Amino acid sequence: GFGDCSAKCAPLQLGGLDGAARSTDASPKAKLEENMLSLKGKVAIVTGAGSVGPGWGNGKATAVLLARQGAKVFGLDNNPAAVEETIGIIKSEGGEASAQVCDVLDSESFQAAVEACVARYGQLDIMVNNVGGSHPGGAESMPEESGIGRWIST
Repeated sequence: GFGDCSAKCAPLQLGGLDGAARSTDASPKAKLEENMLSLKGKVAIVTGAGSVGPGWGNGKATAVLLARQGAKVFGLDNNPAAVEETIGIIKSEGGEASAQVCDVLDSESFQAAVEACVARYGQLDIMVNNVGGSHPGGAESMPEESGIGRWIST
């Protein structure tokens, strides 16, 4: 274990992408907690990475938070202005991100987006399905024409 550090361990501080230390404590427990939250070297696709209206939607917030933890974000949305706004936020904080306009319910559009992500970053580690349609059953039983169903079946 790490021993009793309740009196001497500072809480983990989650900072931005400015490279500043994320923890005010150099204890082994703080370092372990910091490393557990790190997504450095990971690539994430976030569908619906824009926002339907002003403010923070789930997709925008998820994309930005993944980037703040070190992930490279490939944002998908059917609204070019909305997804570009999200990518702009990530880049302004020093993160790495790119966007592609995509209708995730169109299997060809979705497959092309996944391929573009892998071509750009060389990998795909995290998939956040924030938007789409609804079909009865689980992901493995989704009809192929649902976009995500086709991707899962390949």
